[in-house]
Amino acid sequence: MGCGVGRLGSVRWPGGAHPPQPPGGSFSPRRRHHEPASGFRPDQPTPRLAPRHGWGWSSRCLSPVRSTAIAIFAFRRPDHLRQVLGSLANQSSPCALPIFLFLDGPRGATDREAVESCRAVATDVGQRLPVTVIASEVNRGLYRSLTGGISAVLADHDQVIVLEDDLVLSPYFLDYMRDGLGCYAENPHVASIHGYVPPIPRAMPETFFLRGADCWGWATWRDRWALYRHDASAMAREIRGRGLVDAFNLGGLVPNLRMLEARAAGRLESWAICWHASCFLADRHTLHPGRSLVRNIGLDHSGEHCGPARAMEATLSERPVRVAPRPVSEDKDLLRAYANQVGGGPPLSRVLNKLRSASRQLFPPVERKGGDA
Repeated sequence: MGCGVGRLGSVRWPGGAHPPQPPGGSFSPRRRHHEPASGFRPDQPTPRLAPRHGWGWSSRCLSPVRSTAIAIFAFRRPDHLRQVLGSLANQSSPCALPIFLFLDGPRGATDREAVESCRAVATDVGQRLPVTVIASEVNRGLYRSLTGGISAVLADHDQVIVLEDDLVLSPYFLDYMRDGLGCYAENPHVASIHGYVPPIPRAMPETFFLRGADCWGWATWRDRWALYRHDASAMAREIRGRGLVDAFNLGGLVPNLRMLEARAAGRLESWAICWHASCFLADRHTLHPGRSLVRNIGLDHSGEHCGPARAMEATLSERPVRVAPRPVSEDKDLLRAYANQVGGGPPLSRVLNKLRSASRQLFPPVERKGGDA
């Protein structure tokens, strides 16, 4: 399959510290495979510690070769997962990195068949990719699955590329991630590398920075993930206390603070809003591509928090995105254009989107029999 199976959670952090752990259970960095953490278990009964796998960086970004792994998080969407893994198998440079597929357990009997189908998809695609399935017997939920799984992978690897089961990739996604991770590995002001950008209707640079973090196909380093904070309530108070509400909400176009407060109240399972807030408050930035290398196929009501959103429907780039060192700062004009797009587009577009949403609520689509609607 191109590489051996890496052992999760066998290496402690420098100085004996541990990665940030999710509440209500963790992937302990001291556990071995025969001591499953909180219901997760690998499919392979006798795994071995694999040699470290890394990439050689481009001549523009001469950082040391680092150990890198891919973490994919899935739950009851086998058709989406097949497309995601297929796009990963069709990268312009063959994927020899270890891939850990975290498969959450069913919420009830109605989910069990779909969850098992996801495992079958991983087994099938595993003939072409170095996939290790780590399955939970119980439903951990989005927040615990993501934060715990990322921490577990980073206990044994220097860098992680994070995907979910609704993110289809351009053939140049891994090349961009490789170059981005290498270029900014030694720059503590860069929190992460992001692969998605919405279809902003203006001339775009090859890459650009925005304050905070994002979650549709991204990568980070072990020391940057240590910034992650679970205290959503405290972060919301800090944002208000420091007078950052308008900046955090992208000029009032995106309700980020409302989402953070919903997370604090337990009404939202989002891990990503805490990641964004953590990096935003630490004044860290994320590198974005000028052309999208990720397309979200989950804008179909099949996921936890995403419904149809025309302003977010990106077209995959058909050519590579070049990464070169650039100043870590925001361009105000580009930030404004980005905020307009993710906020639903210009004012007229936002009004039309609200009307479409109201129309769908008043006149819901008729479900078709014999398959998914």
